[in-house]
Amino acid sequence: MKQIPAIVAAIIVTIVIGLGMFAVGANAFLDTATVAIAESPADVNVSTTSSTTPGIDAQSQAQIKQQQDLIAQYQAREKQYQDREKQYQTELKDAAQKLTDANATAQQYQDQVQQYQNVFMQLQQRGIIRVNADGQIQLPRR
Repeated sequence: MKQIPAIVAAIIVTIVIGLGMFAVGANAFLDTATVAIAESPADVNVSTTSSTTPGIDAQSQAQIKQQQDLIAQYQAREKQYQDREKQYQTELKDAAQKLTDANATAQQYQDQVQQYQNVFMQLQQRGIIRVNADGQIQLPRR
């Protein structure tokens, strides 16, 4: 019996969300105070605007030129940052490879030490060598 209230609640929530989406979409479609896509800031070419507009005075043209120079400087700086980032990524990749190689070598050495320890323990267990409390190794005479 708990399924019926859950289904009713789901239908109500769906209707409310649907109406909200319809209202937002209708408002966006019917709003006449929006900017046309062709006039959006991303499509405006600053260099053609400054040379083709006859009503712009010298001061405005100087400001436009200054802004264009700043944009060019920022683009050059961004390229430098991107190049530096690529260099750092390459160095990081090289360092990671060296670390991987070093870890592999350390693992090989650790395996060799383990083998030596095993041989040493076998020699002790068979009585071929003895280790004193002070760490001296003795070969018992037979």
